[in-house]
Order: sequence, then structure tokens, then C-alpha cells
Amino acid sequence: MGSWGPAFAQSDQVVMSLGEVVVTAQGGAWSPRQVLTSVNVLTKDRLEDQPQYGNYELINQVPGVMLGEYAGKGVGFGTVSMRGFNGEGVLNAVKLLIDGVPSNANDGNTYYMDMVPRIDIEAVEVVKGTNDPRYGLHNIAGNLNLVTRSGGNYTESKLTAGSGGTQIVQIAKGIETDTVSQNYAYSHKRTLGYRQHMEADATNFSGKWFSKWGDGTSRLGLIVKHLSSDAQEPGYLTQAQVTADPWQVAPKSLNDRDARQASQAALQAESEIDASTHVQAQVYVNHLRDDRSIKFPDASRQEFRQLNEQHVGASLQVTRQLGQTPLGNSTLMGGLDTERQNNFNFRERPIELGSTGQSVVPRRDHQYLFNTAGGFVQWVLKPSQRWTITPAYRVDKVTGSSTIHVDTTASLLGTWPINDDGLIRQPKISTSYRVSPESTAYGNWGRTFQVGTGRAAYQTSAFAVGPSINAGWELGWKFKPSSTMDTRVATWKQTAENETRTLLGNPSNDTVNLGQTVRTGTDVELNAKPSRSTQIWAGASFQKAEILSTGKEVDHVPRRIYTLGIHQKFNDTWRGSASLTGQSSYFIDSTNPEKTGAYTGINTLVGYTINATMDMDFQIRNLTNRLSLYSYDNVYVGSPGNFYAANMPRSAFLTFSMKL
Repeated sequence: MGSWGPAFAQSDQVVMSLGEVVVTAQGGAWSPRQVLTSVNVLTKDRLEDQPQYGNYELINQVPGVMLGEYAGKGVGFGTVSMRGFNGEGVLNAVKLLIDGVPSNANDGNTYYMDMVPRIDIEAVEVVKGTNDPRYGLHNIAGNLNLVTRSGGNYTESKLTAGSGGTQIVQIAKGIETDTVSQNYAYSHKRTLGYRQHMEADATNFSGKWFSKWGDGTSRLGLIVKHLSSDAQEPGYLTQAQVTADPWQVAPKSLNDRDARQASQAALQAESEIDASTHVQAQVYVNHLRDDRSIKFPDASRQEFRQLNEQHVGASLQVTRQLGQTPLGNSTLMGGLDTERQNNFNFRERPIELGSTGQSVVPRRDHQYLFNTAGGFVQWVLKPSQRWTITPAYRVDKVTGSSTIHVDTTASLLGTWPINDDGLIRQPKISTSYRVSPESTAYGNWGRTFQVGTGRAAYQTSAFAVGPSINAGWELGWKFKPSSTMDTRVATWKQTAENETRTLLGNPSNDTVNLGQTVRTGTDVELNAKPSRSTQIWAGASFQKAEILSTGKEVDHVPRRIYTLGIHQKFNDTWRGSASLTGQSSYFIDSTNPEKTGAYTGINTLVGYTINATMDMDFQIRNLTNRLSLYSYDNVYVGSPGNFYAANMPRSAFLTFSMKL
């Protein structure tokens, strides 16, 4: 029950469900399916038959969502972006949640995504646009929720072996009685990688313990997750190096590596107070520590970089069914949330092995106290069975201070108050109209916000980095051309009045102001089941992100993103699937001198059911062995040209699964 879990009860015919929908949640809790914007839900059957490399790859199936693959890094394998924002880590515009728990790092990065064992993921919920009032910070272009298993009695395991010396062990256990449920999941992955100096080792764990009472209308539980990973980093290559051998380690990266620890604990409760009132609340703590030794392609020494973050938060949401009123059937929803962050950001250049005459060079020792408090109210009004109107209003407030102990700029040392942004007001409104049982038109308008991250959130700059208000609208139409097909078409626009982005190479963790930006796009999606044994899906997004002051496009935003796939069950024993994902090229930086990054990748799977409890599948990633390159803008003075890292070549994985 409730929206902490996979809330699949349909309320408006706007959502695109990618896979088989199983109704597992009822009651009064607010579900993402009640947000009148473009929402996608990836269900378990679509998640199980995917390449076994990282959780980020699951998102590639969602039309209009882009995966930024940092192929030159170690444990940080990618980021998620949508609605014309890039995934470069300079402006992270997607709110990440895990079982409803906010899970972004201080700068918005989605490091926590790989904390969840793949075998434990039940669904992925993606809400696009500016219309969801539940979240404030980082909810600039939408949000993404990884939903893990809750309840059930099962014992499952998966053993995977494949290219690059990859070995993955996954185990999951569920125990449920009338009043208590327990869910456990464990995963360990070890790989040599597909480039030199790319060995990685990762272990993650998830546990859920819930007690329920009142005929299942109330429950209280604890969720714990942990990730421990360590990886070598092969680094980025020059154009000449990648042409000669794309799988080599960058000469300056022979000692580069990254170790990451991420933990999350949440206490969640929900209850149906009466037939009309549903309450849910949670308190949580997130801890992230990332120790990275890196030498980027300039002439400097290796640098040690450490993030150490602790976030403590709480939220409360209430849903009240008002029933029939003079204006129509009404539901009132509201919520409060807060998060208090204590973040340490440290950099130094240590003495290199074998060197003489060097000393440790401190570069950065910053502490960021960053606190948010917000609330929202939303009214769902149905003047008729066909028509729904949903006005909403959200307010956020940011407080805190920063203490800069060490910096390359002496004038920055000291304690600084946060930029006083006042109350950040975000009105929203949406509507849908069911034209026929097979067709629903919808539209929405809303505001979200971006504030500075790191040092830019505080009064350390010559100019105050105020909040950038993003205003967006969307018009969409979801229809069923036949009983076996769902289609959705949406066009949208999002403007930012004062967009900023982090300067990743800046030792003082500074920010650059892009000014006003505008993003426009059209998304087309199709989900078909022409027979009981065949599923087909397709999607394409056409988008553009422009900086108005220069007329240039935002870097790393391809004009086109597309996906296509088919899953076929041949008989009770054999099944197969194939998927294609790709994008057009993008400009490598905001001056638009060069385009790169276009790719089309094909993944395939053949599955065989051995018996009632055992199954095996054989997967091939990048079937055509097409070379594609991730590239980043070279921000380091004195480094010639831009730098590249190859994505995975053709690779094969064999998985044995057991379910008891």
C-alpha cells in the first residue's frame, strides 16, 4: 500500500507503463500515476531481461531520458538527465529517490543509484517536467524513483559471468507473514573491465523490515542500504591516443582510482486514519564518502579528492478524500519536508610515489552546511468523470553557512552565510480530459528552481548566485489506436531565468552563469502487445537546449534520443529480446566548435527455462561492436584538444537464475 512502494493503481490515463502492470497498491496514498504530466513506469518484467552491468542502464529504456556514461571513470559510471539537460555533473536536474527517500548528493549527482542490488528492484518510476509539487531541491526537470521489493515469500539468486572477467553474484530473500515482512538483497560484482586499468569491485546490500496492523491499513518499517566499491580509472585519451588504441589506459592515469562508500537508513510509516484520510511520514539519513585519486590531462600532479557528506531529512504527506463538493469530486493533498546537510569537500596534491623534492599541496578544504525546508498543497478536482483539474503550490526555503579552511584563493577563507533567496515560490497547474475511453488529452504548467551548489550557494562571489526559476509547460495526448497498443505524444518547453553550472575543473568550486536558457522538445512513445507472447516498445525525443545570450546550444545535449525494442516468448521454454538505443551528436562545449557523441547500440538476449525453478539467459551488449566515444570539454589550461573515452565494445554475459 502507499506510494513508498510501487503504486500502480491507475487514476488517469496519462501514464505509459513499460511492461506488464500488476496492481499491488491501493488505498489513499498519492501515486506518481496521479501526476498529470509525462510519467513512465518500468515494471519488473522489463527490468529482468537487461544487461547486467549497472543500474544506470535501466533508464535507457525510458523515452526522453538520457544516460551520461562517464566511461573514463571508475565507480561513477553515469548520470541521468531529461528534458534537454545534460548529464555532465555541472547542473544535475533530476531528483533521485530510492523507495521514496531523497538520494542526491549535495551537488545533485546520483551516486546512490548503484547502491541498490539489481535483483531487488521492483520498478522504476520516472516523472518528467516541472509539474510535480512533492519535491523541491534538484527536481528541476523531473524525478526518478527506484522502487525495491516489499513483502512476499521468495528465495532467488543470479550468477553472471561474462566479458572483461565480469563476475556477479546476486541473492534475494523475502519473508512475509500476516503482520511482518522482511526483504533482503545482496550483490557482489567484480570485473577487469573492457579497458586497461579498469578493474572494479562492488558490494551492495538492502534490507527491509516492516510491521503492519489494522487489516494492513497501517505499517511501520526500517529500510537499510549500503554500497562499498573500489575501482581503477583508465582516464581519458587524446584524439590521437583513442585513434591508435581506444582500450588503452591514459598514460597519466596509471595510478588513478576511486573508492566509494554510500549508506542509507530510513524509518517509514503510513496509515489510513479513516476511510478518507491517508498519512505517510519518514525520517532518513544518507552518508556518502568518496575518495578519488585522479590526474586529469594537464601537466599537474595527481590530486586526491574527497567528498564526505551526511544528509538527515524528514517528510510528511497527508491525502484527504473530500468526496463530492459543489465543484466536483475533490481530493486535497499536502506535505512538509526538510533536509539538513553537512558536507565536506577536500582536495590536495600528495607527494607522488618515487618523487623527490615534493611537498603536499593543499587545494581545498570546504565545509558546506546546507539546509532546506519546504511544503506543498495540491487540490485534485474532478468536475466530471472525464475532466480533472489539479492546481498546486510549493514553497521552499534554503538556509546554512560555509566555512572555507583552505582554498587556492586566500580571500575566500572564513565563514560565509548562504545566499538569502527568501521563499522560493512554485505555482503549478495541470489538467486532463478523457476524450474517449481510448484517448486522453492533458496539459500542465509549473515552476521549479535551481540554487547554487558547493561554494556557489554562499555569499563568497562578487555576484550573488540567486535561485534560477524554471518555468515549463507541456501538452500531451495519450491514446490507444487499438486494444493492443498505447501511444503518447507530448510537446514541451522549459525556460530558466538565471541558469548556473559548476566549473568542474575550478579548485575553488566556483560557478559560471549561463543566464537565460530555453529548452524545447517533442516526445513520441509507443508500447504494443500484438499477441500474448510479443511486446514491442519505441520512443523518440526531439529536443534543443539554447543559451539565449549567445544563441549557442547547451553542450552535451543531442537533438535526438531514440529507443526501440522487442520481447518475444517463443514457447514455454525459449524467449528472446532485442533493444536499440541511440542519440545524435552533441556540441562538446557551449562555444559549439565541435560535434561528437552520436551512437546507436544494439543489445540482445536469449533466455531458456531449464525447469520450474531454474533459468538461464545469454546477453550480448553492443551486438554490432560499434565504437562510440564519450567526450568532455577540456577545461584545463595548457591541455591541447578535447578528451575521449570509449564505451563498451561487443560483450557477452551468461546468467543462471534460480527462484524457489
